[in-house]
Amino acid sequence: MTDYQKYMRSKEWKAKRQEKLEACDHKCECEGGCYRKATQIHHLHYDTLGDESMEDLQALCPKCHMQKSRVKGFYGRVPLYCCQTEPIDESRIPKKILPYSVWHEANFWYHLKPDRYENIANELGADPLIISLLDNLGILFACGKIAVTPKTTKAIEAYADVVPASEAALEGYCDTAYRIKPEFQKYFPSDEYDE
Repeated sequence: MTDYQKYMRSKEWKAKRQEKLEACDHKCECEGGCYRKATQIHHLHYDTLGDESMEDLQALCPKCHMQKSRVKGFYGRVPLYCCQTEPIDESRIPKKILPYSVWHEANFWYHLKPDRYENIANELGADPLIISLLDNLGILFACGKIAVTPKTTKAIEAYADVVPASEAALEGYCDTAYRIKPEFQKYFPSDEYDE
């Protein structure tokens, strides 16, 4: 375990993290004007690691934190449009077999790129929603949103293996993670984009 990891698990960091969240009233501080609740803290730099001031930290929602940190190595792309600037009318989101939190994220990405997920779904003979879920596994884990229930597991076990979180670059977010099986990885190309 590195010094960074030890510090992230320390009482000192947890207290500082809570102090920052309370200082901004749990509002996401992303520059895009995000509406979501801040639940995570982003280090703007690591020059003062262990002795951070509130100005060295930024309170973010999980999606904006993912964008800021540019977490790589998971199966799925980093969010490009991270800020949600208006509340979502949850009554308009259809109920599906997946747990709500997982369905909500999968549905968001499906509607962002329907052609991508429908094309992959046609090739694999699967539901486009499941393809969106598979493509965004890393995002779901980093958001702390994926619920490993029998229904969720059954929906993706044909296409993904459970591996140690370190293999999916998600150590610290969870203990185990889903990883697309090698024979299906060609269907999920990475989307590169400019900063």
